[in-house]
Amino acid sequence: MMRRNDADFRLLVNRELARLSGSGEIRAIHERWFGVLGKPAAILESLYFLNGLPE
Repeated sequence: MMRRNDADFRLLVNRELARLSGSGEIRAIHERWFGVLGKPAAILESLYFLNGLPE
């Protein structure tokens, strides 16, 4: 959750999410918090891939 109209913070969060996705660290985070539920669905893997693409 983020405050409305805080474009600078939103950009910071989006860049960090893109960095985590691009480096693959997001998968370790997913495993830590959701690993008991199994592997991420194909659509979530696709989202990680797309978020990791360079701007």
